[in-house]
Amino acid sequence: MLTGAGIARYTRGLVEGLARLDLAPDSEALEVELYGFHLRRGVGAERFRARAGIRLHRGPVPARLVRWLGRVGYGCEFHFGAVDLFHFTDFTSLPFRSTPHVFTLHDVSFLRNPAWHEARAVRALESVTERLARTARRVFVHSRHTRGEVTEILDVDADRIRVAPPGVGEAFFRTPDASRTEAMRRTLDLPPHFLLHVGTREPRKNLPRLIRAHGRLHRHHPDLSLVLAGGRGWLEQEVLAALEASPCRDRIRVTGRVPEADLPALYRAADAFAYPSLYEGFGLPVLEALASGVPAVVSCAASLPEAAGNGAVLVDPEDESALIEALHQVLTDEPLRTHLRKAGRDHARTFTWERTARATLAGYREALQ
Repeated sequence: MLTGAGIARYTRGLVEGLARLDLAPDSEALEVELYGFHLRRGVGAERFRARAGIRLHRGPVPARLVRWLGRVGYGCEFHFGAVDLFHFTDFTSLPFRSTPHVFTLHDVSFLRNPAWHEARAVRALESVTERLARTARRVFVHSRHTRGEVTEILDVDADRIRVAPPGVGEAFFRTPDASRTEAMRRTLDLPPHFLLHVGTREPRKNLPRLIRAHGRLHRHHPDLSLVLAGGRGWLEQEVLAALEASPCRDRIRVTGRVPEADLPALYRAADAFAYPSLYEGFGLPVLEALASGVPAVVSCAASLPEAAGNGAVLVDPEDESALIEALHQVLTDEPLRTHLRKAGRDHARTFTWERTARATLAGYREALQ
């Protein structure tokens, strides 16, 4: 099931990875049917038209009606007919009669700290997650850290959990076309030198602390701007207040969501990448930054050390002085920058969508036994 933002990118990457797998000739055929209840006209479809064994469908009825029908018992079989296995890739579920199902649990931030989310979202996420955690034959997570949390918080048997980290696309390893980079710079009105963050604006991203750190860096880096790329999230009042209070507000650029095709050029254009998140189920932007060869400062919290490996400087996300020191170091220490570029790209190379697909396919086979 397709949705928006990072989860949609995970779903697309997984499906494209499945399509590229070289299955043995005597292996069962793999047919993937994608259903998206929130698809706009044409969104995502062009990514799959040429893929054998993959078909994309808009939901048979509007999303609100799907949810209402689900409450009165009309679930997956009613909408999708007979399938061998259903995979929920979002925090969404419908009733089942008999179809085996699996789901991807991207993180448990709403259980770790409900204050990071709106109250009504927490209730909905808890309901869906607890139901699927009981009934799914396999639960896919992106990191070993999340696997531990799922066994601890949701009491899911470890035998039902499979770790399938996301991949990073080849586009992030390639040097972007110069004309596209220049067009992206003009469109986003990018400054010559900037520190980059990519992600939805929400409380666990720790953006107020990053904004304050940028302000304090100004004395040593007067030409350094801060670019916050990503869509609006929720509970962003503290972010807005930090922006308003920053002595360097005129050097902070809030771009909104950046087209996926422009992300490789955006990463490459940055002087450094900062990801001081308080919590992540993995942290796909970290992989993208490392693949792009931009020196990175990354939080040591939750799953992020697994995403960063030895390719970034890790820092306590709640220690503002440590964050400032680490950012200053990656901006000024050229031998360190050279080391991080190579180590980061080498680490990112180990994360492919084919690897994600193989781990997921193994889970599918287990679920159908």
